[in-house]
Amino acid sequence: KKDTLAPKKKWSIPANAAIRSAILPGWGQVYNKKIWKVPIVYAALGVLGYTFLDNRSSYKTYKHAVQVYYAFNPLDPNKPPSKDSSLYNTIPEWLRKNYIDKKTGINILSAERNDYRKSMDYSALYFIIGWALNVMDAAVDGHLSTFDISPSLALKLQPGYSDMARTNGFSVVVKFK
Repeated sequence: KKDTLAPKKKWSIPANAAIRSAILPGWGQVYNKKIWKVPIVYAALGVLGYTFLDNRSSYKTYKHAVQVYYAFNPLDPNKPPSKDSSLYNTIPEWLRKNYIDKKTGINILSAERNDYRKSMDYSALYFIIGWALNVMDAAVDGHLSTFDISPSLALKLQPGYSDMARTNGFSVVVKFK
């Protein structure tokens, strides 16, 4: 006797799809023969990666500016200020005018540095989450690839009357043809 609920063909193993997707994003989707998902995976990870790199670059700029500020204006009154202008010239002009040359600018400069650090950390976390979602999508799609969605299966919602309860309502009807 033939089992009608058995999968028709088993060509995708979910663990293989998940491992492949963990090694290289999109490889699990290709293994599951869902190639149309690969550009979506790379677009999402690309945007998240760019956001991380942009925040990292800004963080480094502000971090360097804070270090230069404290070199020119040390917190310790016994320590003489630095006279090395080569550090000062490495800071972008707009940063020098708005923060370094003003004595009150260090608070805002430090706050901006901390904000970019937090944004960098969050964007790294979002990138890892995006990669994990890619792996989960490949595993779930691998599990669902053997699911029978032929026209012989039917699920529909239809109105009905219950003689026992004497009420109208809706019922879910499942038909196996």
